[in-house]
Amino acid sequence: MSTILVAFWTKTGTTQEYAAVLAQALRDGGHTVDVKPFDQAASPDGYDAIVLGAPINGMRPVPALTAYIAANAAALSQRPTALFAVSYMYGKSGKGWTSAMAKGVASAAATMGAKLHTIVPGKIDAPMPGLMRVMFGVPKDLPLDRRDPAAMQTWATEVAALLR
Repeated sequence: MSTILVAFWTKTGTTQEYAAVLAQALRDGGHTVDVKPFDQAASPDGYDAIVLGAPINGMRPVPALTAYIAANAAALSQRPTALFAVSYMYGKSGKGWTSAMAKGVASAAATMGAKLHTIVPGKIDAPMPGLMRVMFGVPKDLPLDRRDPAAMQTWATEVAALLR
């Protein structure tokens, strides 16, 4: 089995929660998994595979993700990689916004040579102001907490298959 690094950046803790779900699913499959924030995962050397996770902000992955990819481009290109992003609005915002998020994540995935990438739903702490909700096309009745650990567990099976 493989030794996998799951490195992440989080502001609210949601991305870290998803990283833990992913790590446990991979451990259940017999892999050794280290889960670390980007600032504690300075080098992905020594791992058989790397999975990166970060939220989407401003319709694209946070700068901490793109900086980590740039700083570790050589190591990432030498092994299987995957990427997950977290967004409260993804799939529930207007078509153009959803498309912009998907394009940003796909671009980050391509830059790091990721074989797999996904966007999982997140949460917000308070309702979006009406003007923002209308501007982004977010339904008024959208729950504040859209987290879906089962979606991450399902994606973990795809990541595990990548490592076979």
